[in-house]
Amino acid sequence: LVGSTTARVDDPILTPRGEIQPLRPPARILLDRKAETPDSARIFREGEGKVVIFVGDHAREGQIERLERCGASVHPVAEVQGAHLDLRQALKVCSETGISALLCEGGGRHAASLLREDLVDRIYLVIAPSVLGPGAVPGLPGLEAIGLGARFERSHDPHALGEDVLVTYERRRGDPARAGSSD
Repeated sequence: LVGSTTARVDDPILTPRGEIQPLRPPARILLDRKAETPDSARIFREGEGKVVIFVGDHAREGQIERLERCGASVHPVAEVQGAHLDLRQALKVCSETGISALLCEGGGRHAASLLREDLVDRIYLVIAPSVLGPGAVPGLPGLEAIGLGARFERSHDPHALGEDVLVTYERRRGDPARAGSSD
């Protein structure tokens, strides 16, 4: 899953790469509130796997039809706080269409929203040995208000990925925020 800003700036194809390949190509999911993903986006031209785009319930019908002509399955969902898609509703549609696991590969804003709305069971945090200067985009904006330390615990020792380090966190057992959840 990526948001429209990541899609516009990085133009990803959202496919698995490397030695281990899945039995079937995963769905490639885009959050595009205004349905503005260009026809020329690589996600429409390259790679395998269905393209699923969630748009706001106020997206223009012509824009939705254009995305469908590009091969996407488009799902309007409610907008919350005037500028964000209802992530719970989007994940419900994913579940109803057979998508049972989701990797948020996009920007920190969507990752932080998923965490804030308590929709995350596992975190794969990749730490790069880079220092970003002024004006850098925060990895998880508002992270301090999310309370990850009380809800998640490191599940594996850190693992080297070239120069980067992968740290995995799992939701704590008995987390009261998840009690009775059917997610």
